[in-house]
Amino acid sequence: MSKLLSERYRQFVGLMPLRLKLALKNNTLYSGLLKPVWAQGLRFCQKRLSEFATSSVVPIIINQRSWPGPLVSIIVTCYNYGDFLDPVLACLKAQSERNFEIILIDDGSTDPETVAKVNELKKLESPDFTVMQQPNQGVIAARNNAIAKAQGKYIFPLDADDTIEKTFLQKCLLFLENSPEHFFVYTWTHSTGDKDFVWETRDSDPDYSLIENRMGYVMFRKSAFMQVGGYNPVMAAGYEDWELCVNLVAHGYIGRVIKEPLYNYYVKPGARNYHAIKKHEILKTIINDLHRASTTINRKILLKLAGQSYCVKDSLINFSTSEKAGFREKVFLLDLYSSGTDVCTIMDDLRVAVENLNATVLLTLPAPWKDLFLNSCPENLFVYYPELYHPSRDIKPFYDYLERRYQPQPLSLGELQSYTNAG
Repeated sequence: MSKLLSERYRQFVGLMPLRLKLALKNNTLYSGLLKPVWAQGLRFCQKRLSEFATSSVVPIIINQRSWPGPLVSIIVTCYNYGDFLDPVLACLKAQSERNFEIILIDDGSTDPETVAKVNELKKLESPDFTVMQQPNQGVIAARNNAIAKAQGKYIFPLDADDTIEKTFLQKCLLFLENSPEHFFVYTWTHSTGDKDFVWETRDSDPDYSLIENRMGYVMFRKSAFMQVGGYNPVMAAGYEDWELCVNLVAHGYIGRVIKEPLYNYYVKPGARNYHAIKKHEILKTIINDLHRASTTINRKILLKLAGQSYCVKDSLINFSTSEKAGFREKVFLLDLYSSGTDVCTIMDDLRVAVENLNATVLLTLPAPWKDLFLNSCPENLFVYYPELYHPSRDIKPFYDYLERRYQPQPLSLGELQSYTNAG
């Protein structure tokens, strides 16, 4: 019963709307009575859930292997999207993890500004930045051709008109390097432009994956991509990302979501996906015809694989210990993950204090607070929710990574305020 109550409590806190959290911070009843009770309950739930996760299934031990090339290849496809190339390349330059290559493939653009921009970028090619050009064949052929040239262990396709948050690659790679070979990963998506909302993706499910696409913009192993045959040309009218995910699931791969909005999707009328939605039932039928038989036959095996626990040894072997792109010379760790701090009551002061600090601050928080910094994170603040970056919600590999990568100096809220006052 206590386990059930713990789970219900955590679900309640995690689903609480942001505006309710913010409203409660000035409420006397909440701050005087409910806040301490909820904070104590959250710590209890975290402890019990962690104990249950580590004791219910015997983990399979996996030894991580060193990868000689870039850890991930980012495939940026472009067709007459020259105006978007600077923002998408800027978001990649700002990434906190730098072990990647970029392959920009121009799919036969005809717009003069795009052609000029691609030619300009062609002159900037380097070992970790490649520009490919081909006659117009569509996004499926463009991605397949670029991925064939990729050197990365993992592949991440990124449309030229989208962007990712500065910790996207870091968090996805941490998850995958702590996972078995049959896992792929994605995050929640923040849709902007014509519409503004957060698309809350889910872990893959062999049955539900055929009904609705709730798997996001994925990072996957190149070996998995080659095994399933890549992007299918039959999806020329759209939904190629959904079809690839279902194909991966049908082949025994498990999709896992990082419940944090780290992918920014730009919604605009007239775009390719805009037209695909109008053909939703037709495209959904194609996907079902392709993969329903195999997912039905392998359903029990797929569900068993999804429930298995794993422990990866040497999971940090492929992460750099020196390069700190975008980081200031001094790095602090403000660890509020298990402190029980009501972040709502300090959020505004915290943001201002960090902005005025001539240092990089790594902030750790419990996952229920993950919506507080959406689109409002200072440049020198990097926010983490430790249990989200491991398939078994084990926080130790994450903290080991922070220590190995940044050697951060511990920082308390009081010290943060004193530093900013002194500055």
